Order: sequence, then C-alpha cells, then structure tokens
Amino acid sequence: MKIQNRRYEMLALISNEYMYEYQPKSNQLKVSEKCRYLFGAKDTFDKVTQLLKDHLSNHDLDENNPTIKLPLANGNTGVFKTTNTSIYDEKEKIVSIIGKLVDVTDKVAEKEALIMKSQIDGLTGLYNASTTREYIIKMLNEKESTVTNALLIIDCDDFKHINDTYGHLVGDKILEQLGSILKQTFINTDIIGRMGGDEFCVYIKDISSIAAIEEKCNTINPWLKEAITGVNATVSIGMALVEEKDTFEDVFNRADQALYKAKENGKAQFYY
Repeated sequence: MKIQNRRYEMLALISNEYMYEYQPKSNQLKVSEKCRYLFGAKDTFDKVTQLLKDHLSNHDLDENNPTIKLPLANGNTGVFKTTNTSIYDEKEKIVSIIGKLVDVTDKVAEKEALIMKSQIDGLTGLYNASTTREYIIKMLNEKESTVTNALLIIDCDDFKHINDTYGHLVGDKILEQLGSILKQTFINTDIIGRMGGDEFCVYIKDISSIAAIEEKCNTINPWLKEAITGVNATVSIGMALVEEKDTFEDVFNRADQALYKAKENGKAQFYY
C-alpha cells in the first residue's frame, strides 16, 4: 500500500493535481505536501484550508466537478476544479471525502480573455454594439426608482466628408482617439460602447445633475481637437434621462432625437 500510495504521490507531483482528504465528522482536512508548497505560508494555508472545508461541505460533490478560487503563495489567485469521491460506512454515512484540486487557472483565464475579446470593439477598445445593448438592458431592468440614469449618444460630425477628404486611416485614428477620450471622461461603472461606424453611446447610472453631465461632455471636443491636428474633428451629443419602464429602444430613440437637435443647431454641441 505504501508503494501504491507513493506512485499516486509521484503522479500528482508531475501533474497539475493536488490531493486531499476531508473527514466531515471531525472537520479535519489532510493535504499532500504539494498542496502545502502551492499555498505557502501559514496564514494563506489556513485560509485555503477553511475555504476548501466550506467548499466540500456545501456542494453535491459526487455529482459534478465544481470550481473554487484559492489564494496562492505567490500572492495570486488560482482557479481549481475539484474532483471528489465519498467513502461511506456500513450505515451509508460519509466517512471521508478523497479528492484532488486540478489547476485550471490558465484555461479559465484563456476563456475569459476570449469572452472579453468577443465583447470588445477592436478599433476603440470599447464594448461592441451587441454587448453595449445587452449591458444597458440589464441596467434598465435593475434600475432603482430613486436613482436617475441617463443615456448619451455621441456622433462624429461630417465623418463621411473626413473619410473622403483625408482617408480612412485618419478616420480610424479619430475613432480610436474618441474611444480613448470617452474612457477618460467617464468612469468604469458607466457603460461605454461603439454602436457602429462613428456612433457611440454612454449609459450613466445615478447622475448628480444634467449640468454635471453637460460639463463632462463639453470637454470632449477640446480633447479631440488637441489629439487630432490638421482635421476639424468634432462630435455632437444627445442625452435622454431614463424614465420608468423604459425599454432600450425607448431611451435610445429619445437620445437619438436629442442628437438630431444638436446636429440641427450647428453640430459640435450637447443637447438634452
């Protein structure tokens, strides 16, 4: 048995697997030396031990392979898939749970990166149209009645003329710079997206006042002028407040009408 156990230990050592045994009755958790090395110092190891005990106590372990996030010795957080087998006594009560942690950190990170890539507009680094719409709808559904939210639609002025006159590379540079300016102007809890072509939108939760939003918007054109020299690149902005029971289409259409007014009034301005 010692030889057999040693074989399993060696197999675990050369893989990304970390063995453990949990005894629910005594609440004792035994782990392999490889586990101890992975999780490091006593403080971190004690925290991992408690997290793993809680995890083993609260999941249907024989039916699936749930994942758990655990702090590592190097200060990072690892993601592990747990695989377990329960051992029962003659009364069909669990005596111990034997299992292993399988390190899936890289796989999870790769999957998250692919998901993020599918959500992001490649040119501007903002959310693409479908992701923007999805997140705004979620925000609309979760909106509290005591909070005032707003939607901005931002559109480049005379963009076709700029493309025709200066070329699409210049046009792309304007869009790229505008994406960067929007990320600097608004905060990370705002939903900032490119809806297509030269049209962008920003969903803002819990605005303090219309004047505060207008003040922010009025900084965009000066920044754009500073970033793009030799081209008269400006944007027009329309804003609508979110009303009770608004759908995405409702508030978007009102913001779009406000944008039309901003264009009609001479462009390069904000209209509510």
